[in-house]
Amino acid sequence: MSDVFDKTVAILLASGLSRRFKRKDKLLQDLGGKPLFEHMASRLAAFEFPARIAVCPPRSHDLRDQLDGRFIIAPNVSPESGLGVSISVGVRVAMQFRPEYVLLVLADMPFVEPASIARLISTAEADPGLDIIHSGRGDAARPPSLFQQRCFEPLQVLKGESGAGSLVGRSGFRSVGISVAEPELLDVDTPFDLDTARAQWAIRQRCLGSTTVEKI
Repeated sequence: MSDVFDKTVAILLASGLSRRFKRKDKLLQDLGGKPLFEHMASRLAAFEFPARIAVCPPRSHDLRDQLDGRFIIAPNVSPESGLGVSISVGVRVAMQFRPEYVLLVLADMPFVEPASIARLISTAEADPGLDIIHSGRGDAARPPSLFQQRCFEPLQVLKGESGAGSLVGRSGFRSVGISVAEPELLDVDTPFDLDTARAQWAIRQRCLGSTTVEKI
């Protein structure tokens, strides 16, 4: 385990209200035989972070039950208040572990590869003076993102739909983006996005199958 891994708490943001899915919880929708959230959750669980936190709505018992044991559950009692509140809840819970970094990931991004998460960490190792390392180049800051401890205070007071990307470009913070393949950054917000994810999953499975060497 690297030095930065030893000092990083991972935060899985899973407390959205799925408003564009009407009354369905998008995170529990099937993708490739398992719930949407499980793709990102299982990837994070494979890393040996000192702590992993999942920010969940208090009434989503199925989601919480499936994450419990692998993640510390941080209930967001105001999920209707937006992503900013979800981030602030997660970061406040993370503070009890005294991290030097927090990694923010969205539970509705099923295709982020472990190698992309590892690149965020290795970029921080290469330049300890960076405050924010995000996916996406330039001003197009996307999660997953890694934040150094100088960012913790503003992250804890985020409100509404103002996400952590609002810190990028703010005076006093050094930030850099890493290039990540666009299909990895698919964010499932609508039923159409879920259909797109299912199509992408099918393509990936066909590609994996085509690389299998048959024994003679």
